[in-house]
Amino acid sequence: TASTPKSKAATASSAKPTAASAKAAAACPVSRGDVVELERCKFAVGDMLATGADSTIFEGVCTEGKRAGTKVAVKVQPRARKTVYQVTTEYTTLRALHAKPHPGLHMQTPIAYGCHQDEAYVLVTELMGPNVLSLVPGGGGGCPVGFFFS
Repeated sequence: TASTPKSKAATASSAKPTAASAKAAAACPVSRGDVVELERCKFAVGDMLATGADSTIFEGVCTEGKRAGTKVAVKVQPRARKTVYQVTTEYTTLRALHAKPHPGLHMQTPIAYGCHQDEAYVLVTELMGPNVLSLVPGGGGGCPVGFFFS
């Protein structure tokens, strides 16, 4: 779960970094300036948007491949023993939801998924904005989800 926003834009949570999220950010094998290559695409990693106990989210851009020029969110989860693989589950769920689209459902579009340098699982999605709640009419009313119905 992302809990430490770094974007200049308004965010859903203004919580200070917890010890767990600070530890996760320090352990993240990807950082600003890195290039992640997945599914014949390259993604330049930009600013960190958020970090939680299990994963870190960066903004980025696809620099090579079929989605070149697309602004993306790069979610990174280090590979470790006894880890609940949130990124893997999120990718599977997003693909299943996109298989049967609903006209009122607004959600991330998965672009790429895989393992980066055998150190982390990475999910790349289209960047919907600095914060999903900024897309909800009326500010979202505190609904902290990665997709919503309108």
